[in-house]
Amino acid sequence: MLKKKLIQTLCRSYGSKVGTTTASPKILATSYTPEEKEIVDRILYQNTHLKPEFPLFPWKWIRWTPEWLERPLPADMKDPWAKRDAWRHHPYFSARNRFLNILPGLGYATVAFSIYLIWDHWNMTAGPGSVEKKKWDEWLKKRNERLHKEGHEGHH
Repeated sequence: MLKKKLIQTLCRSYGSKVGTTTASPKILATSYTPEEKEIVDRILYQNTHLKPEFPLFPWKWIRWTPEWLERPLPADMKDPWAKRDAWRHHPYFSARNRFLNILPGLGYATVAFSIYLIWDHWNMTAGPGSVEKKKWDEWLKKRNERLHKEGHEGHH
């Protein structure tokens, strides 16, 4: 009986949108017993896949929107702010898209740096830079031998 009553409350509050919207704070903030809250949690979060947007936020301290503002508009009325509010629901402003665009050039920079590292490794091992590297290695070896013969054990 209790579960049926809670489901009716949920359906009345959500209308036809059960399973497609986030949990209403009004439903979560009503005074249920702990057993009833557990059932509401199960219904909201498991069965209808409704998840709170900020689960750790202290929702019970917030004053919720009055019930009359949550009701849908009558069929003959049109929302005057619908066009101005449409941008908020555009896919460009989704959480996934915002996360992916935190560092916009990171992908290109990683690819460019990887190409540079591969080229540098090739250049110093088998490419034209390897000849110059061999000359520098020989010069450093002769220099170190000369400095060691003269008694220079360190930099100064």
